[in-house]
Amino acid sequence: MRFLQASAVAVGAVLLAGCGNIQTVKSFSTTYKEPDGGERARVRVVSDGMVRAVPRSSCVDWRLPDAGVMVASLKGFADQNDRSLGMPDAPLHVVPKEIPTVVAEFYVPANQPLTLVYLSNGHISGGKRYQCSVNKTVTLQADTDYEASFISTRDKCLSVVTRLTPQAPANVSDVMVPLTEAPLCRKSDLL
Repeated sequence: MRFLQASAVAVGAVLLAGCGNIQTVKSFSTTYKEPDGGERARVRVVSDGMVRAVPRSSCVDWRLPDAGVMVASLKGFADQNDRSLGMPDAPLHVVPKEIPTVVAEFYVPANQPLTLVYLSNGHISGGKRYQCSVNKTVTLQADTDYEASFISTRDKCLSVVTRLTPQAPANVSDVMVPLTEAPLCRKSDLL
């Protein structure tokens, strides 16, 4: 009898953990949904991989409404590549022009956390596969334009959010927006 109870608990835990995995898989085929109103900012996403967003959250939770893919450089995933809101050009380009990227522009909730999840396409070097990912949270001001850049180098993921200004800044630090690490909301989503 005790064995049956323990087995039932184990099966229940696996099934509950599976719910998180289903949502994670679903997050690759669901597009990010913009807010219809309220305080909003605009963000241009530039990436050599995939960027997904979780609005109004400082942790990664694909169960939350409106979460999903913004851009994806590989075919077969949901994406909104080449979407334009007519944002001004960035006076300072963080991503070198020679790196192939996908770009799209979005409205995002302002004055609330926005979690951005980047997954590089990866590359093979010396017979080993390298891939990087980052989960970052940022809070953007209303009625302001930003550029969020995510690229991978040989051994690093680079993530930078800059505030767009009409003139070129004296240096990058004048327009950089602080990013914080974004944990998983539920540890069971790792399973």
